[in-house]
Amino acid sequence: MEPWSINLIATVDRPVPREQAFALGRQIAGEQLLAIGAHEADVSITMTSTTPDPIDALAEARRAFVEQLAASGYSVTAWDAAEVLSYAEVERRLSTAATPPMVSAGEFAELCGVTVKWIYKLEKERQAAAADGQAHPFPTPVVPGYWLKSAAEHFARSRKRKPGPAPRQGGGAR
Repeated sequence: MEPWSINLIATVDRPVPREQAFALGRQIAGEQLLAIGAHEADVSITMTSTTPDPIDALAEARRAFVEQLAASGYSVTAWDAAEVLSYAEVERRLSTAATPPMVSAGEFAELCGVTVKWIYKLEKERQAAAADGQAHPFPTPVVPGYWLKSAAEHFARSRKRKPGPAPRQGGGAR
């Protein structure tokens, strides 16, 4: 029997706190849990299955995912991905994967011409906004303390630099 790797990503009705994610993953997949992620209102899980039919394995994983989230008070509002991969496909993907360029908080601060403290202040503001279901212009880190370099560069170029309202477009007095 070939083991399958199952990946599910769904949006839920409210954010799952990161400190609850591992317990939730264990409830969903038990010992077959490989990884669980909770980012704002998205929940992702990677697990294994030895069910002979890959379609049955996916259906079983999806059912457990929805049931355990519901038992914990969450509702799936949208599916972002659901896939079953063979061992050969997992190996192929790993061998061709490339890590995108990333920056640390210090490098991000240099790009913006600010202090590291200010970067972490913005990250806390972004987290608070996300918990309230609000958007925030500060990019989300890939892992705590590290951002995609392209997102950091975009933020550094487009960020508001002076306090107060944004300057009027069109210039000139009326």
